[in-house]
Amino acid sequence: MFYFSRTLKHGHQLVRTAREILHRKRDLLSSEDLARYEEGIERLNQAVKARDKQKTETESKALEELFHPIAPPADGLRDWTETIVVSIAVVVAFRAYFLQPFAIPTGSMQPTLNGLIVHKIAKDQPLPSAPLRILKRALFGHAYVDLVSPRRDKVVGLTETSNGGFFARTTIHWESGDRTTIGVPARQAEGFGIVRGRIYNEGDVIARGYVQAGDQVFVNRMSYHFRRPERGEVFVFRTEGIAGIGGGQAELSNPNRGEHYIKRLAGVPGDTLRIASPRLFLNGAEAKEPGLVLVAKAEPPYAGYGNLLSANLLRTTSDSYECGPKDYFALGDNSYNSSDSRFWGPVPEQNLLGTGYFVYWPLGPHWGFIK
Repeated sequence: MFYFSRTLKHGHQLVRTAREILHRKRDLLSSEDLARYEEGIERLNQAVKARDKQKTETESKALEELFHPIAPPADGLRDWTETIVVSIAVVVAFRAYFLQPFAIPTGSMQPTLNGLIVHKIAKDQPLPSAPLRILKRALFGHAYVDLVSPRRDKVVGLTETSNGGFFARTTIHWESGDRTTIGVPARQAEGFGIVRGRIYNEGDVIARGYVQAGDQVFVNRMSYHFRRPERGEVFVFRTEGIAGIGGGQAELSNPNRGEHYIKRLAGVPGDTLRIASPRLFLNGAEAKEPGLVLVAKAEPPYAGYGNLLSANLLRTTSDSYECGPKDYFALGDNSYNSSDSRFWGPVPEQNLLGTGYFVYWPLGPHWGFIK
C-alpha cells in the first residue's frame, strides 16, 4: 500500500513535469545548469523508485526550488486552460451526438412552439421598470422597444444585420437620410408596423412593446439511431438538397432561412396523405396519432390542416400524395401559415436529424417536454 501513497504519486508526477520543462528550456540553458537540473530530477526519481517516503518529500521540495526560476509563470493558467478545452470538447461531442440546441425562428409550428412574436403596448401604457425588463428578458425572452419619431419623416427601407446569426438588429432608413437602429429582426420591425413608405409625424410612436423570443429547444439526435421515425412527433431535419425550401408561407419573408427546420412528421415511407380541411387523412383513414389529432381537431388556438391553392401538393380535397420508400412528409402545426412539404415536397431520409425533445427557454407555457 506504501507504493500508492500520495507522497510517491506527487514525486512521480513532479519528475514528469520537471522533465517536460527541462525539455522545453534545454536550448536556453548552459551545460552546467543543464547537468544540475538533470541531477536534481534523477535524485528525486531514485527516491521514488526506492519508495523512500521521507527522502521523496525532501527531494521534491529541493526540485521545486531548483526549477522555480525556469518554471513557466502561468502553469496554473495553462492547466486551467487545458481543463476548459477538454470540457468544451466534451460539450461539443455531446451536442454532436446527443442533444443539440435549436432556436425556433418562425411561427410555422405555433401554437405548439413559438417563433418570435411581437407584442405591442399602447402609448398611454407605461413600460415595466428597467430592473423588471431585465428580469423578463432573462426569464421570458422579452426584448423591449420604445421608439418615438423626433420629426416628420418617411421610411424608405429596412436593413437587417445579425452579427453572425445572433442579436439581429434592423436599421430604418429615412427619407431625410437619417438612420435609426432597432434591436429586433426586420420581420418583427414590420410587425410593429414599420414598413417602407410609411410616414411618421413628430411624436408618433414608431415601435412600443416587446418581441418575445422564439422557443429554444433541445433536439434528441440519438433517437433515430435506435428506432424509426414515428408519425405525429415533432422532428428536426437538414434543409440541404431540398429544392425550393424556404418558399411558401411563413418562412417566405425570413431573410435568415436556417440550415435546419422543425415540423411535425405527418407521413412516413409508403403513406398516402390527403387533406380535407381541417382533417388529415393517412392511408384512407383520419390520422389517429395524438400530435396530428391535436391539430386536426381545429380547437382554438389550433386551426386544423389546410388545403392551400398556393401550395404544390395537397392543394385540394381530392389531391393525395404517396411517400416514397425513403421519404418523410412534414407539416407545420400552423398549417395556414407554414412552409412545409406541401410546398417543397418530402424530406429525404438522409436529412433527418432527430426529434424535438425539450423546450429549455424561455420559461413559460411551452417549457418542458415537447408533445
